[in-house]
Amino acid sequence: MNVFVTGGTGYIGCRLVQRLIDKGQTVVALYRQDHPPIEHPSLRWVKGTLDDEDRIVELLQGCPQVYHMAALARMWHPDKNAFFTTNVTATEHLLRAAQRAGVKRLVFTSTASVISGSV
Repeated sequence: MNVFVTGGTGYIGCRLVQRLIDKGQTVVALYRQDHPPIEHPSLRWVKGTLDDEDRIVELLQGCPQVYHMAALARMWHPDKNAFFTTNVTATEHLLRAAQRAGVKRLVFTSTASVISGSV
């Protein structure tokens, strides 16, 4: 089965991607800027963001399962809107895209460090 992962270059996401590959899954992983730390024939890295819902729908084709790990996880950011845009609006885009693409299961995880005093 094809599995779509956001945040695959993060601490938990990287380990999830490796675990999915080890279990025989084919993984499509979205990354924003950092060079992906894992290479494998069953893994396709796609550079991008969750800003473009139509593009996400395209990327989700053939992936009935999604793991959403992407977030702005830090205690402070100079742009006070960055937390909401990244952690809420982008998640809304992914949820709508997943529904449009017919995704059967979406697993969302987060961390307390996405809560910021700068909001």
